[in-house]
Amino acid sequence: MGRCAALGIFMIGGGLSCVIIEFLPQNEFGASSKFILGLLGKLCISASFSVIYIHSTEIYPTRIRTAALGFFFMSSRVGSVVAPFVGLAW
Repeated sequence: MGRCAALGIFMIGGGLSCVIIEFLPQNEFGASSKFILGLLGKLCISASFSVIYIHSTEIYPTRIRTAALGFFFMSSRVGSVVAPFVGLAW
């Protein structure tokens, strides 16, 4: 399986986990299922982040690899910090 296929599978898995969590019931079964699906979603997103890291080291030439990867990963960290506040604006 190639990197793009693995990336797609992990992204879809993480997205489906988040969507399914919203439709689970609010009982004891739903709480444990939400916890398990949340962990599965986190696993998929973390795996896709790792695939992106490996794939991006092959795309960029050695001269600009450090600057490009630093910029992209700094941008992702800023997005992680800002994401919880997006829901507060609505």
